[in-house]
Amino acid sequence: MEQCPMCFAMKELKKEQELLTCHQTQFRFIKRLKEYDCIPFTLSTANRRFHAFHRGKPTPFFLLESIDEQTGCVMLTLLEPLDIEGNHAFPADTFFSLQKTDSCVTVVPCCFCSIEPLPLECVGRPLPVREPKG
Repeated sequence: MEQCPMCFAMKELKKEQELLTCHQTQFRFIKRLKEYDCIPFTLSTANRRFHAFHRGKPTPFFLLESIDEQTGCVMLTLLEPLDIEGNHAFPADTFFSLQKTDSCVTVVPCCFCSIEPLPLECVGRPLPVREPKG
């Protein structure tokens, strides 16, 4: 299969994600405060941001699970955007935390024009504890 710029970008993303999970990687000037195992991102076509659906609700946020070297297809895990109350965030850009789901989608990277990584700490960010009013 012919490689496109997005295929190369996905391979680079996969390499960097593997570096995150490698506990043997030692940094000289970076101290890890928390262990991260994934890089969240969005994908866009020429016209708009790509969305997939988890339990009937749209999400534009994904994690790269795997790359099929034969076909070039990538398997993505959907991330659910949650607001500060723990509800599905809509519009999605108003999210407080991104939660991993058990939903996946397989896509052809060459169908997309851009990938936008998000801060690592967005995934699994704990929701604030709210005291009951009373």
